[in-house]
Formats: sequence, structure tokens, C-alpha cells
Amino acid sequence: MTIHATTLDHVERELLRLFMRNEAETDWIEVKCSRPSSAGKTMLKSQEEHLLNQDTFKDFSSDCKGLYLHNPNISDIAVDTFSSLPNLDEIYIDDNKISILRSGVFRGTSSKLWKLGLSNDSISVLESGVFNGLKLSFLDLDHNPLTNVTSESFLGLSGSYYGDPFLDLSNTNLALTPGIFKHIGKLRALFVNHKSFHYTPHMWDGVDIGTLEMKYAGITELKREMFDGLEKSLYNVVLKGNNIQNIQAYSFQGLIKLAYIDLKDCNVHSIEALAFDGVPELFTVYLRGNPLINMDPNMFGSIFEDRPIWDITWLRFDRNTMECSPKICWLREKMLSGDLETDLDEDGTRCENSDTTVVKYLESSCI
Repeated sequence: MTIHATTLDHVERELLRLFMRNEAETDWIEVKCSRPSSAGKTMLKSQEEHLLNQDTFKDFSSDCKGLYLHNPNISDIAVDTFSSLPNLDEIYIDDNKISILRSGVFRGTSSKLWKLGLSNDSISVLESGVFNGLKLSFLDLDHNPLTNVTSESFLGLSGSYYGDPFLDLSNTNLALTPGIFKHIGKLRALFVNHKSFHYTPHMWDGVDIGTLEMKYAGITELKREMFDGLEKSLYNVVLKGNNIQNIQAYSFQGLIKLAYIDLKDCNVHSIEALAFDGVPELFTVYLRGNPLINMDPNMFGSIFEDRPIWDITWLRFDRNTMECSPKICWLREKMLSGDLETDLDEDGTRCENSDTTVVKYLESSCI
């Protein structure tokens, strides 16, 4: 039915005007400074693709410290776009359609910019030097089809007074080629989750990494050489959700600072003798959610010759259903003797979650 405004009285016309205005306003997305909110704002058409440039922020105060540009259909960012905002310390440009991040985009933002979120865009190209001149401590590139990236692309990811940088390359197509991180020096954490991980010799050359997170990365065999070059820096390694099945001897040997190993939900069936040997600072091992059948009593090797085994704060086995096997009787003996702290109850049959059986009939199998 067609509505003719001329047939409506004053009240009806006013209601129709308000309705039409509200409908129109849904076609716009407000982009504003987040800190302080008074530093400026602009409106972008939600149904149009946008090129960000200097004019986008021409009415913003130079006091603006934070920009959140979530999903306003941005397709490109011109060089010097943020040059009028020298006090920016964080920018989020997530959920857009940017395919190329050009060198010079962040020129003029100074070293105050330490946090940059670029997740779930369409970025395939990081031009060389795109972050040069910055001192980033946080760079999120999760969910981007990165292909054209060189070591020079990460110049500027050097950390700030907030500490060494975090780099998230999860869900990307980026090949971790030798020397790709050589201009970074140190990473507090590198995330390469949900991507196909392929080890390449010398891939960690030139960079020290504290936490290496490779969850659901398609890893089927744990090889010591995967960590070559990280012997003096690696503190945490997170491997949750891979299909490793067997933890071989010396899988982490020589990682002298490694304290935390996460092997949750890795379909681990067997842990060989000396699997964790050569890891003198080992503190926590998570084995939650694995169908463990065999754990060799000598899986820690010699690392407890100079320290008691209860120095391991957590050896977690919850949500495992172990087969009734004398191969794991040593675990019960160490538990009941007080030599090992785990998440099992005293009788060795259940974990913290009381409805989850960890060891079936361990008592009878160890008689």
C-alpha cells in the first residue's frame, strides 16, 4: 500500500518522518575517536566501500589516542592517512576489506603507536617497511590471507615500554620462511594457530620467542628440530589440538628455559622414555583429553636428578580414559607416596571433575 503524506494529519506526518530518518540512519556507521570521545567523529556509508585518507580525519583533534574502525567497509588505506593524529597509541581496523597494507600508511603516528589490530580483513600483501618507524608491542593479523610478506614487512615490530611484542599470525596463509622474523629480535609471544604448520630449517633465525602457540596446526609428529634456534628463549609451548599421538624421546631436549608444555587434546597414546629429558626448568605439563595408554616411568629422564619430582607443580591428566595397564602403575605409586602432584584423587581413579574416569580399575591392574 502506498502512503501519501498529504493525506495524513500533522501527528502522522511527524511519525512517518521519524521512521524514515531512523531507517536512513541505519545506512551509516559512526567512526569516532575512542580516547577521548570528544576528539572527533565522522560518518561512513555502511553500504559503500571506503578509502581512508587524510580527509577522513580532518575534523579530528590531534589529541585522539584511540581509533576503532570495526566493519565500516574499508577497502583501502592511503599513505599518510593518520599523519594528523600524532598521539595515537592504538588502532583497530578489524573486519574490513583491506587487501594491501601500504608502506607509509602509519607515517606520522610516531612511536606512541604500540597496538595495532588488523584481524579478519582481506590482507594478502604487507609492503616492505609498512611498520617502519613504529615501536609496536602488539600486532594482530589473525584471519588474513597473507602471502606477499618479507622480513622487511616486520620492521618496526620492536616493542615499546609495554614490553616485547606479541604477533598473531593465526589463520593465515603465510609461509614461515627462514629469516622472516630476523628484524624483530624478540617476541614475547607468537601465535600461529589454526594454520598448516610446516617446519623449515632456520625458520627461527634472528628471533627469540618466549611463548610459541601452535594450536590446531595439523602437527602429526613432534620433532625436536621444530624448536631449533629457540633454546635460550622458549618458555611456553602450546600444542593443543594437534594429532601427535606419540611423544618421542628428547622431543624438547636443550630448551633450557622451557617451563610449560601444553599437549591438551593431541590424541597422545604414548609417551616414551626420556620424552621430557633435557628440560631443566620444566614446571607444568598438560596432558588433558588424551587417550593415554603408555607413559614410560622414565619419561622425565634425568631432569629430576638435582631437583625433586614434586617440583613439577602440575602434571595434568584429567579427561583421559587410560586403559587398564600395568604400564601406568608407576603413576599411582608416585602419587600415593607424595612424590608427584597431579589432578587425580588419592585413589588414582578420578580427576578434579568427579564424573570423568582417568584410570579405569587402576587399583586392580597394579596388584
